[in-house]
Amino acid sequence: MMRHDVTRKVQTLETLDTLCVTKCVCGATFEPWQFIITHHRIGASQCPACQRRLHYAGSRHIYEVRG
Repeated sequence: MMRHDVTRKVQTLETLDTLCVTKCVCGATFEPWQFIITHHRIGASQCPACQRRLHYAGSRHIYEVRG
């Protein structure tokens, strides 16, 4: 199974564990929270318009604030 990075083609709103897709790589647009994806590759969410299966990957950083 191959994966393609489509991050630059997708518009999202982010919460702690999910991303809300407002525009898919296929160009279909969605209202906020109509199409939600998670970081799980297995069982990836499917776009209602094009049936592409999407998940996200990323990293979070924690910083100490001094001063």
